[in-house]
Amino acid sequence: MRNKKKYQKQYNKQAKYSKIPPNAYKVRSKGTRRLAAATLALAVLGGGTTAAWIIHKVSHYNIYSTNPSATGNRVSGLSNSNSALISSQSPPSSPKVQTGGSTTGHSQQSKSKTGNTNSATPSHPQSGNVTVKISGGSGLKSKSGAGPYEIPNRHDILQQMMQKPMTSQALIKVPAIAQLPQLKNGCEVTSLAMLLEFEKHPVSKMSLAAEEPKDKTPLVMNQNQQIVSWGNPNVGFVGSVTKYGYAIYHGPLTKLVNEVLPGRGLDLTGMSFKDLEKIVANGTPVEVWDTYNFAPTNSWVTWQSPEGMVHATWDEHAVLLVGYNKEDVYVNNPLKGGLAAEKVPIGPFIKAWDQLGKQAITIAPQKFKD
Repeated sequence: MRNKKKYQKQYNKQAKYSKIPPNAYKVRSKGTRRLAAATLALAVLGGGTTAAWIIHKVSHYNIYSTNPSATGNRVSGLSNSNSALISSQSPPSSPKVQTGGSTTGHSQQSKSKTGNTNSATPSHPQSGNVTVKISGGSGLKSKSGAGPYEIPNRHDILQQMMQKPMTSQALIKVPAIAQLPQLKNGCEVTSLAMLLEFEKHPVSKMSLAAEEPKDKTPLVMNQNQQIVSWGNPNVGFVGSVTKYGYAIYHGPLTKLVNEVLPGRGLDLTGMSFKDLEKIVANGTPVEVWDTYNFAPTNSWVTWQSPEGMVHATWDEHAVLLVGYNKEDVYVNNPLKGGLAAEKVPIGPFIKAWDQLGKQAITIAPQKFKD
């Protein structure tokens, strides 16, 4: 008996399976099931000693494993110490933007270039409400150091940006910047430069023009100088921002904002104009797409892009909405020499904004992102 115990102790030491590793877990094994069946058969037939030896031999064989790729109930490659759970709601259906166009630096000379009026409906996906919870080793900690915190989602940020009661009038003082003479078609990036200046993160309009997303699809015209095919402003700026060009829409421009200020660009496209006024009333300007004369237009052109038909107007223009009252809105107009707080009748302005697909973007204040 003493020799048997000694032999058992030496055998366990050599096999190194006397203790199950703390990070081990059970896995299924065809070999283990087969040996267990053989053991049962031997026990039934009276081979008690042999069965006992087999049970001893396979008691730790292939039952526990520390290999994360092993088959079992665990997910391969998932770490216990670092996990992230992302839950999202489906984004609301976006409006179909049927319009677009260049800035008005060349609108007058281009009005003769009208084509057919087949409307295109490029899609404009919006960010849904996304909540990200990060635990363990993520690097995101609360300011007090007590543990991880929840990143605010788009809906929560907008609620904070509209939390104060709406007043009958509002006006935000924002320094004006002129797009001309350098940027003939640069109303979008110039309005964005004003918005960044307001957020105390100044970036020159020329830098923004150089870095904005661009659709490099070549321009093709027919014999009548009508555009047959070109780029898509939902992809990036179409054409040249300094020469013959068109525009950039809310989606790629929001992407540019998030490259400058990560996580702070907000695409407000499709929201009601009343909601935009609420955001302004709470102290944040909003960039909106309208027409150069702030009235509805009947001048349209269409062309084919790699993503589908583009239905556009050369009267397209982008400005910074900085105020409102019951009868007017106030905009910083980059076209008129950088005119600050220009008063515009609200009715025609909203109708033109609606024609341009209710496009709008802004920047979330830093206090709502901390």
